[in-house]
Amino acid sequence: ARDLDRQEKAITGILRPPLEQGRAVQDSAERAKDLKNITNELLRIEPEKTRSAAEGEAFIQALPGSGTAPLLRTRVEDTNQKYERLAQLLDLAQEKVDVANRLEKSLQQGWELLATHENHLNQDDTV
Repeated sequence: ARDLDRQEKAITGILRPPLEQGRAVQDSAERAKDLKNITNELLRIEPEKTRSAAEGEAFIQALPGSGTAPLLRTRVEDTNQKYERLAQLLDLAQEKVDVANRLEKSLQQGWELLATHENHLNQDDTV
């Protein structure tokens, strides 16, 4: 659960600050790479989460009357929900960063095209 909390904080840390002006395309590409690293970390955590959940369920099945069974069941459910929420957050964050990157590339191309046309107009004025 602590790993999941840490990953959630990392995702929100990537999304919160605005893109750096003057290097927005590079900044958004770096953020996409950071999110990919978090995705890999989440994939690394999943087998451990699945194993722990299975062990918890096995304990609950073996000792259903145990006083800790309800607490353990709640923790397993909470961890599964947190993992699913984190996976959704990560997907949405990746989509947001990808869209921002495409937008910044389009803006950059627009500025370059505009500069080219301005240069042609300036050359026409001097001729």
